[in-house]
Amino acid sequence: MTPALPTGIPVYVEVPWGAAQPGALDALAGTGAHAKLRTGGSTAAAFPTEAALAAAIAGCLDRDLAFKCTAGLHHALRHSASDTGFEHHGFLNVLLATAALLDGADTTHAAEILAERSADALADAARRLSEAHVARLRDVFRSFGTCSITEPLTDLTALGLLDPPAR
Repeated sequence: MTPALPTGIPVYVEVPWGAAQPGALDALAGTGAHAKLRTGGSTAAAFPTEAALAAAIAGCLDRDLAFKCTAGLHHALRHSASDTGFEHHGFLNVLLATAALLDGADTTHAAEILAERSADALADAARRLSEAHVARLRDVFRSFGTCSITEPLTDLTALGLLDPPAR
């Protein structure tokens, strides 16, 4: 007998990358739990490719699973880390790729959005999101993990997507 999830407490289960992922997402579907997608770590192999991340997000959406991303999403935009050279996903890229998938885009297009590095293109796309898009996104892309509070806020402010803090 599988124990019931606590009422009102969101539960996230980390799903594996690779061939086991679809089965793990299938197992989560309908349980009330959400998916946790690891998007970084201390080795280059811990960062999924754009295609793998797009497929994982699409897999969550196909199964009506909300998800969060954890690790490696310190900045809004995709970039190469200056200290390690690792390719980091941007949380704004993830948000916009999710929006595109919700609108019926395929995973190839979502992967292109995940690979985009143009601040202007991504900020413009974010500004075009309607309130309805934002509401749909909040239902499925629940959160992202970062080791920094200020880096995401600084990035969004620099992109003109967040007002500067009052002084």
